[in-house]
Amino acid sequence: MPLFKYRAVDENGRAATGTMEEASARQVTALLRERGLQVNSVEPVEQRWGIPRLGRRLTWEEVSLFNEQLTAITRGNLPLVESLRALAVDIDSPRLRPVFAALQRELEGGATLEEALVGLERQLPPTYVSAIRAGERTGNLPGVLAMLGDESARMVALKNDLRAALAYPILVVIAAALVLGFLLRYVVPEFASIFEDFGAQLPWITQVMLDASTWVQRRWLFLLSGLGIAVVFLFVWWRGFGHGRARSVFMDRVRLLCGPFGRMYYAVSLSRFLRNLAMLEASEVPLVEGLGLSAAASGNAVLERAVAHARAAVSQGEPLSRAFEDAGFFDHTLCWLLATAEERGDVIETLRHLANMYARNSERLGSALTSAITPALLVFLGITVGGIVVAMYLPIFSLADVMSGV
Repeated sequence: MPLFKYRAVDENGRAATGTMEEASARQVTALLRERGLQVNSVEPVEQRWGIPRLGRRLTWEEVSLFNEQLTAITRGNLPLVESLRALAVDIDSPRLRPVFAALQRELEGGATLEEALVGLERQLPPTYVSAIRAGERTGNLPGVLAMLGDESARMVALKNDLRAALAYPILVVIAAALVLGFLLRYVVPEFASIFEDFGAQLPWITQVMLDASTWVQRRWLFLLSGLGIAVVFLFVWWRGFGHGRARSVFMDRVRLLCGPFGRMYYAVSLSRFLRNLAMLEASEVPLVEGLGLSAAASGNAVLERAVAHARAAVSQGEPLSRAFEDAGFFDHTLCWLLATAEERGDVIETLRHLANMYARNSERLGSALTSAITPALLVFLGITVGGIVVAMYLPIFSLADVMSGV
């Protein structure tokens, strides 16, 4: 029988994890519920080596489309199984089609929507699955789907903004590398043959450029191979190892220490965490479970570790604001506003307000960094190309002295 790993919460809010051999994820879920556990996720354990499967989790654009289809079905009071069967045939996305088909098969087999979604947590964000599960339990599935639609739209917008902010600097870096490589590979060697005929002492900057050109010509194949390997490695790490539990706490701490980039990363992580926590609280997901799911969705392993300490304190009855303050990761202002909200009874609205505040901070930092990086890259490109041109033409300015042997 296949092996499954599960994450659950007991009656006291303590996390329970482990593995179990059963015929299906549904049977694992049923057995865990008989033990009095609230199941968060059940996933098959892949018994294989090598590079992990890439792209198995849906993008936020695909999650948004998935949510739109479910919203249309629930609002129109359409038969769920028949609608999913039609979507599995008609949907254009090759990655969404098997998701709808799997959901339809589970429902046809007698599973509830909650049980069917447990098997899709590898494709959908865990916060999304838990929110739908809570919406079905409370009878507010259309309202939860509307909130999820807003959340997925925000995530798509944030993703597009980050892409737009990084596109121009990346293009400038690529252009600088191509221009520098072309000059060192093809232009500088032409000047080198001319200078050799003179047989005179060359300026130091010219000699440095000639030595660099010679080095590039001899090792250009190794340079291209190394660049290709580095790109493939980064792609595999980002897609296969760069998400969820595989994120390194050390690497995230390094990111947080990278000056303005670290502050932007901190703000983005907190915005994701707080927004997901507000959404799960509004969906009536238990607080301890919502903290764990929201931390996992933040993409920050340091934040996830801090929230784990906060969860333990909350499960013992400590207020959320005090638990955050004791965790040592959250800003004093955040903890103070949250404590005030707990006294007033509007925690959900305060969490949304804080999420928007950190999102605006990240946008301001991103705009400032883009405004500063772009001119700096252009200056770097100008200095690099200009330096090569000056180095090559500098001996020509004293050509008469070189030819006379002075």
